[in-house]
Amino acid sequence: IVEAKNPLLIAGHEITRAKAQKEMIAFAELLGIPVTRERGLFLDFPSMHPLFLGDFVANMRFPRNMDLIVNIGGQFPRMSENAEADPFVFLPKGVKIIHARIEPDDIARLFPTSFSIAGDAGHTLRDLTDAVKSMLTQERIEAIRKPRLEAASKFTSALRESWRRAAQADRDLRGERGSGRRVPRAARGLL
Repeated sequence: IVEAKNPLLIAGHEITRAKAQKEMIAFAELLGIPVTRERGLFLDFPSMHPLFLGDFVANMRFPRNMDLIVNIGGQFPRMSENAEADPFVFLPKGVKIIHARIEPDDIARLFPTSFSIAGDAGHTLRDLTDAVKSMLTQERIEAIRKPRLEAASKFTSALRESWRRAAQADRDLRGERGSGRRVPRAARGLL
């Protein structure tokens, strides 16, 4: 996790079940790792956090050249190891996988892992955070965290701005077609 150049965290539903959202945020922020989440009903990571990329989709545009996926508490998304077989949902070549779940039957079910952890999401995140803090100096942590956080923040800011522009364009389009409020006003003008 420390040596990865372009890691990605996937926040799974077990984070909410273990009431471990604070631990997930602390771990992501410690090393500036961008976070996505499996699709589900729970808010396993805050949607407006600068490290949050949105729901996991195949072929994430960020981080580029992903070299590590750390899935905490979730099922692994459906992907293929062969881009030719399914070019829209492939696993990046050479990516390492760390998969942590309380349900051991689901670990490494779809893909082999570099490291597997069977345990509660909250305990796992606290232990990972403590391990990193015990291995590295604060200066080394900051040297790892800062560029990752800056890159992720830049990407998520641009992503949110594109969402804002798309929403505004949608509102403008609906306004040009006439909203429910404009029709009665126009009709009153004709009466």
